[in-house]
Amino acid sequence: RDVLVYTPPGYRTDGPPYPAVFLLDAEDPGGPIFSTPIVENLMHDGKIPAVIVVRIASPNLAARSAEQACRADFAAFLSQELVPFIASARLRRHARG
Repeated sequence: RDVLVYTPPGYRTDGPPYPAVFLLDAEDPGGPIFSTPIVENLMHDGKIPAVIVVRIASPNLAARSAEQACRADFAAFLSQELVPFIASARLRRHARG
């Protein structure tokens, strides 16, 4: 499954951990659920702390419908795999070119 991770401007791997926000529907990269400028403006204005945003993509519409109906296996993936991974990871920024 695709998981997109946004790290805030000035992100550092050697400091305290950042809070994380987990969002569904990452398969819509420019969609209304997440907009980089909105999050960055909220952080800049001090309305939210610097955060990592984790966007979880659904492989297809059927999976999306099933997962958002509170499936136990999806809940286990989130709580036992993805959240602990993000909490323990020191994410490296990828240069975009």
